[in-house]
Amino acid sequence: MSLSVKDISETETDVYFEGNEKSTSSRAIPVCVTKSRASSESKAVLLTHGAGGDMNMPHLTAVAKAVANAGFLCVRFTCKPPAMQHRLKAYRTVLNWTRSCYPQLKYVIVAGRSMGARVAAALACEPDMSDFISGCIFLSYPLYCPSKPLALRKEHLLPLAVPSLFLSGDSDEMCDKKVLTEVAAKMATQPAIYWVAGANHGMSVKGRKRIDIEEEMCGCVVKWVTKEFRRLSKRSVEESRDSVGAAPSVENSPIKLAFERARKCKKHPRQKSSEEASKKHRNT
Repeated sequence: MSLSVKDISETETDVYFEGNEKSTSSRAIPVCVTKSRASSESKAVLLTHGAGGDMNMPHLTAVAKAVANAGFLCVRFTCKPPAMQHRLKAYRTVLNWTRSCYPQLKYVIVAGRSMGARVAAALACEPDMSDFISGCIFLSYPLYCPSKPLALRKEHLLPLAVPSLFLSGDSDEMCDKKVLTEVAAKMATQPAIYWVAGANHGMSVKGRKRIDIEEEMCGCVVKWVTKEFRRLSKRSVEESRDSVGAAPSVENSPIKLAFERARKCKKHPRQKSSEEASKKHRNT
């Protein structure tokens, strides 16, 4: 996959929690909107980082540009400190801001790396988000802490009702391949899982260049996102067609039925004259 940046633009701004003045810079959420000339404003991917780093991590910027290059919006943001409830509130704030900025927005896929993936899953499970969030992408989902491998962070995975994609390294120290496969089998909606050979939790592979790994990740994400958005668009068209209802049958249309009734009630003058002449001939 080529990560061409042709016609891609990035706009950075600050988004604020509800009730906070803009002058309170410590409460600002840095946001970056990545899009191309071909980007549809009806479909978007929201993306955030893990417990460390920020929205400008190389993996995240690569994914954002790949998504934009595929014709979709990508909104990524930074949120600190790494407290679950605080980050959940921030994600919700950015999602609502995105909806207000792009009124045509119909479909949103929420995504995150590591802790950001956990937050995305939690947000997708909220009842008031069920009709708007269309899918989830989990980059290096931290299924457990290395020191507590039996304490699985699956509470927001099992009830997940939307399609999802797990993209992890098969040597991830926080997400064993066998354990994730077992958890995935119990999820309400079966996810797609993609393993990067030899990659650890930070998506690095000994002997491979970072850019090669990023291209593999981006190819996987774009393929899945494109497939999901196409499926959603197709379903929307089918639902619209069904809501209109079937057109009346030509054979039983009101106009044709009325015409038939009129024809039976009133014969054509020429036909009537012919019948009268025949009757008169028989009488003579």
